[in-house]
Amino acid sequence: METTIRPLAVLIFIAVCLLAAPISYAGHSSFMGAAVFGQGRGNKGETGDSSQDLHTKKMSHMGELAQRVTKHRLHLDDRQDDPGDPAGGQAETSIAVDTTGRHIVIGFNNAAGFGLNPISISGFKYSDDGGQTFTNGGLLPITTGTSFIGSDAYPQVFGDPEVKYLGGSNFIYFSIIVVNSGASGTSQTIGFHRSSDFGHTWSGPFEIPPATNPNGLLNGLSVEAADKEFADVNPSTGRVLMSWSNFTPFAPGGVEISTTFSDNIMDVMPVWSARSVVAADTVDGQASIPRFAGNGSPNVYLAWRRFPGTNTNNVSFARSTDNGATWSSPVNTTSDFFTMDEVLGDDAVNTSPGMAVDNSSGPGKGTIYLVFSNNDLKDGADIVFQRSTDGGLTFTNPARINSRPGNDRAQWFPWVTVDNSSGRIYVFYYDQGIDTSGDLTQTTYQFSDDGGLTWKRPMPLTDHPFKAGWGNDLGRPNLGDYNQAVAQKGELFASWAETELLPFTKGLPSTRMETPMVVFKGVPANSLKVTLTPNFNETTVTDGNGNGFIDAGEQVRFKLPLTNYVTNTSLNPTVITGIVATLSATTSTVTIVQGTSGYPSIAPGASATNDRDFIIQLSPSYVRGTPLNLVLNVTSNQGSTTLLVTRATGTPMATAIFQENFDSISPGSLPSGWLTLHIGGNNTVSWTTNNTFNGGNNGAFHINANDGLAHDSTRWERLLSPLIQVPSDSEYVTLDFDAKYNTQDDPAFNIRAYDGFLLRIGDYGPSSSPPAFLRAILAEAFDEEFTTGSLEHLPKHFPRENNPAYLQDLSAWAGDSAGLQHIHMKLKGMAGRSIRLWWEFTQDANLTCKDVRPAAPACGVLFDNLVVQSIITVQADLSVTKSITSGPAISGQNITYRIDATNNGPAVNVSSTVSDDLPPLLSFVSCSATGGGTCNSSDNHQTVTLPSGASGSGTITLVAAISCSAPGGTPLSNTATISSSTPDPDPSNNLSTAVTKIVNPLPVMSCPADIVTTAGPGQASTIANFMVTATDNCPLPAGAIVAKPASGSAFLVGTTKVTGTATDSGGDKASCGFNVTVKAPTATDVKSIAGQHGNPVTLTASVSPTPLAEQTATGTVDFFVTGDLVGSSPLDASGVAVLPYTIVQGPGTYSI
Repeated sequence: METTIRPLAVLIFIAVCLLAAPISYAGHSSFMGAAVFGQGRGNKGETGDSSQDLHTKKMSHMGELAQRVTKHRLHLDDRQDDPGDPAGGQAETSIAVDTTGRHIVIGFNNAAGFGLNPISISGFKYSDDGGQTFTNGGLLPITTGTSFIGSDAYPQVFGDPEVKYLGGSNFIYFSIIVVNSGASGTSQTIGFHRSSDFGHTWSGPFEIPPATNPNGLLNGLSVEAADKEFADVNPSTGRVLMSWSNFTPFAPGGVEISTTFSDNIMDVMPVWSARSVVAADTVDGQASIPRFAGNGSPNVYLAWRRFPGTNTNNVSFARSTDNGATWSSPVNTTSDFFTMDEVLGDDAVNTSPGMAVDNSSGPGKGTIYLVFSNNDLKDGADIVFQRSTDGGLTFTNPARINSRPGNDRAQWFPWVTVDNSSGRIYVFYYDQGIDTSGDLTQTTYQFSDDGGLTWKRPMPLTDHPFKAGWGNDLGRPNLGDYNQAVAQKGELFASWAETELLPFTKGLPSTRMETPMVVFKGVPANSLKVTLTPNFNETTVTDGNGNGFIDAGEQVRFKLPLTNYVTNTSLNPTVITGIVATLSATTSTVTIVQGTSGYPSIAPGASATNDRDFIIQLSPSYVRGTPLNLVLNVTSNQGSTTLLVTRATGTPMATAIFQENFDSISPGSLPSGWLTLHIGGNNTVSWTTNNTFNGGNNGAFHINANDGLAHDSTRWERLLSPLIQVPSDSEYVTLDFDAKYNTQDDPAFNIRAYDGFLLRIGDYGPSSSPPAFLRAILAEAFDEEFTTGSLEHLPKHFPRENNPAYLQDLSAWAGDSAGLQHIHMKLKGMAGRSIRLWWEFTQDANLTCKDVRPAAPACGVLFDNLVVQSIITVQADLSVTKSITSGPAISGQNITYRIDATNNGPAVNVSSTVSDDLPPLLSFVSCSATGGGTCNSSDNHQTVTLPSGASGSGTITLVAAISCSAPGGTPLSNTATISSSTPDPDPSNNLSTAVTKIVNPLPVMSCPADIVTTAGPGQASTIANFMVTATDNCPLPAGAIVAKPASGSAFLVGTTKVTGTATDSGGDKASCGFNVTVKAPTATDVKSIAGQHGNPVTLTASVSPTPLAEQTATGTVDFFVTGDLVGSSPLDASGVAVLPYTIVQGPGTYSI
């Protein structure tokens, strides 16, 4: 951590330290531990500027008003239970490695130590296996005795770690310490701890006397403060030289760049040389870093940053040719350059130089290397490199070595180290060039094997990007002031602070979350990654069920564009060719269906997507809501890299738990339950509502105006929502609202702004208990998603301005929103909590948006249409079975289906829908449902909505008429499906089909009895009339009944078979038959007889034709005499009939 000090401010050191707790107010972070306030270089007249002095009112934020002791963060996988405050964060790392490479010690600021008495926030971890595993050693102990001022024990250890290896098993660890100086009060100085067992145990702190009040007391009081120490060890002699900033009222610029050295630091009573003041100009300075030339050279070099004017920095350099006893006059290594911009999510950025000297025996031996952040191209900051081959007498012009100078975003905190065996130069730094907006960050490294003449293209050092703002709070700096690395024997040993996404309650009961954490990585010299990175903005995911979410049981397709991110011509950017990527999963519940794809060649600065989709299949047992982690291994002709792909899973179901659009109240008032709170400023201007700032829509509003007293409008005003109860089953909360803002930002920067607002969330404990405030967390500190319009995260960031009435050094909504923007957040870990939304407005001493944009109609901030929703991810367990309950499916009759639908989940109320599309052979008749189901239509497309209810079920009865046109034996298949708004990971039982065959009874025929008739005399045929009839289960169509031969036809003599056929609507046929017999006509011959009246005679007749031998005549012959029937007689077999007769006629001839 760093501080620059306004000279007279030192007098309040003890007061601030002792009043830290009373300064705190609900959520208004206290200045924990000791603090010194100061004005940095270049911040001339910061609080007394005029409106026309916009460009000069805001100095470089490097080293201006600074909080002396800030809150850092801790989270380590191997974290042990530290005493004191149970949570905190770790950052600002220092690393040292022994000559074997096996023993590594990392120091870091550890906020957990603020809870100790005496305070010790210098944490450490060590490894004895080359970094494969680390042991968290906790906090540096106080082993040198303590004394008290009141209840506070001294000495106190305040971090700013600097760890060095001395040889053998010896390591030393420098920190800022605060000592009890007796009557003069306390003194902020530098001390060190020693370890002789590879960093396992430590003794100290041992005060370094030259750093303690080197100019004496002022009016009997200690008024000087030592800060930001770095050190180096002469590899030839073992001399340890330390440099620091001595903030003092005795120097014209308030600071002295100082050095001292010891040749016996491991002795019981080490001796330190008298302090050397290397520089004390008005433009000095901070973060001095010493380096020995090595290889027996007496040269020592010192570099630090300077503040020559408004928004400018420089790097100053001095050299010693007598091992640090005396120093040359300082010179600048470059011309003044534009200071770096603020960085989203990161507090307290700076342009401090990193410096290394080639101690190898190679061709670069003795060469000095410098790196620092330079913002001349106005993209936030670029990493520039300088070298000196003449012992620091001259330096090369700065060369930009990062990926896309002037065309991406900030790179900062560079550190340079040289492999002492090969002379390879390594540089690594934080990098937000991986995304176009927001706080997504990675650490990037690159190297040179020719003394910095050419550089390998930058490569990610982090395994995956992280958000800088995770875990952030009102303390500073969240990511520290620097990171460090060591290179030796073909390996890079690097450590840095990296955040992770933690839930809302993580770290309780501490006011701090447990991130960032210290990360270590060892990189072999032969490791080389191709310059490809995921294109986060263009990645597309196509889920199987089409609801836009990745769910268990479904197949998912990915388009994963890659970007060739290096365009810096000095790095020889090249087209990446022969790209092949293979996707793999990290869990057995994900199966890779299609895991390999090629990519087109990618030119520098261009992107391309996979030739064919990557396809995965999630198991039905995949746990909903858990992140989906995939690994993309990329190979190419230029090298390989491994990229991690993470996506959220689970279909969300939202329940609104709070809404406010401010339409129900009059402008100028607030809804019931909303509270305002004045945090800082010489007068109160509270939040209110306004319906003119956003074109007639009433919203919560705070004006941005010069509305303070005595020309100081600095203020901090809070608006608190009513208490909001988050359900205990909530997996995450979404927060959506619209915002419009127009406030003072800085047109010289992309990110820096001075007035605006941000959101914190107050935790008031479990919702099952009476609300009691515990802490407030920045929304950015635990966001899984955070967008402002089309931008990720927040658009602007406030500078340091150590005024308790100003909410400094945080990202915010500020500048010009260009109209209403929609803000969306996804926030995890709030289940079962009572919360309030804290809307924080702050502005600095003067100037508003009209000083930046004179045409702005009004200045201020507004939010509206606030919706807070509790989300659970849901999945169903649906099933449906279908059966036929009406017996055979007879055409023309009704068929009845029974559909049993069951919802065995989710464990929340979700309605389901049963769908049934009746086939064309059926016609809808009726639908009914039990269990509260609702039939929704009266046609063949049937949908039935079953009401919401966990483990619910319903029975649907569906009746349909079977078409008469269906032939018998026609298959009849009908399928019912069940679905819901929540996916079912096992869809195998989400449909059921009932199959049968249609039965079509044949028509029932009726034919007449056989017909016998005789042809007319002389005729060979006769007409026969008859009727064939039929009945059927369906009306018979016209012409369905056919007789062959038809009724009314001429039938020939003999017997004819008549067949009657009936064809029903389905084409099925039935038949019956009968005979029509037509007899031939016969002739009868009667013999003539003669006789007398009264004589008996025999009448004889014979038929012709005479029966054949095989025939027998049958029949009866009627005898008529003169037309009168006189009797009948049967034919005998031969066709002769006789009838006795007595003549009764008189004489004459009569016919017989």
